[in-house]
Amino acid sequence: MIHLDWTDFPEEFRYLIPAMEVFYKPTVHYRLDPWKLLTDDKIAILAEACKQLAERGDGYLLSKWKKHEAEKLDVSQYARDQWLRNVGMLIASLMGNFTSLAKNGVRPFADHPNVFDDPDFKLDWSKVPEEFSYLIAPAEKYGEIQFDDQIEEFLKNVTSEQRSELAIVANQIKSKDDYKRIGQWLVQTGHVHAEVSRISWMINLLLQLNLPFTTLDWSTLPTELGYLRDPMEHYGEFISDNDDYREIPLPEHLQVELAALGTQIRQHNHAGAIDRWFEQFAPKQYEEAALVKLTLNALKRMKLFP
Repeated sequence: MIHLDWTDFPEEFRYLIPAMEVFYKPTVHYRLDPWKLLTDDKIAILAEACKQLAERGDGYLLSKWKKHEAEKLDVSQYARDQWLRNVGMLIASLMGNFTSLAKNGVRPFADHPNVFDDPDFKLDWSKVPEEFSYLIAPAEKYGEIQFDDQIEEFLKNVTSEQRSELAIVANQIKSKDDYKRIGQWLVQTGHVHAEVSRISWMINLLLQLNLPFTTLDWSTLPTELGYLRDPMEHYGEFISDNDDYREIPLPEHLQVELAALGTQIRQHNHAGAIDRWFEQFAPKQYEEAALVKLTLNALKRMKLFP
């Protein structure tokens, strides 16, 4: 149980404290869907909070309070700053898991899928720079696919039409060489706008579907290491997109291909050559080197690389 002083927490939201405290344990809190680890009695606490939120119409007001308080964060006032961060993380856990429970059809959450939404909210795509306007239509369609279970379901049932539609987007990003500019824009905006987040999640689907959209420079890679290029882009982008990739198992077909890559490296005895390339070019070709490093780390965790 978290030991927070709730004195400064608004009186009108205090009925949610037991539900927020459910998510404190670190082993639970930092998972995308910690509700899957909870016992029935804990789920019952969340269910009661969901029903009360829906009845009182407090969901949007709570998310608005969280955003407003986040703007007050001040590292010079450590105690207050730390309190706001802790409470903010617990509210974020509550919001994220209510949404995930709803997406999984668990009641009463599924009965109130938009309990935290602004009833008057409308997406404002004017926030998106004109040069990236071609991302708007696919982001509107696919940008709501965000949680692990949603992504898994989409990948399992994706149609050829959907794949083709997203492949066109990937090709547009690649032909315009927009990958780095889009990434910089996403970082600068901080994903604070729903429109920006939807574009980010749509791009995540391109990675999950292994649709290439980068224009990396592998010209410095020695000829004998040329076989590394495609798998490095493939696995590196997949892994780098998942902040907690160490906890997320790769799909079976990716594990098989990684095993084949590890075998190829060992057969050619190329571990030393890869290390030498990395040491020489990492400072100059950061993106390419990062993809190499991430992929080799994955191989090492699978005990497929020396």
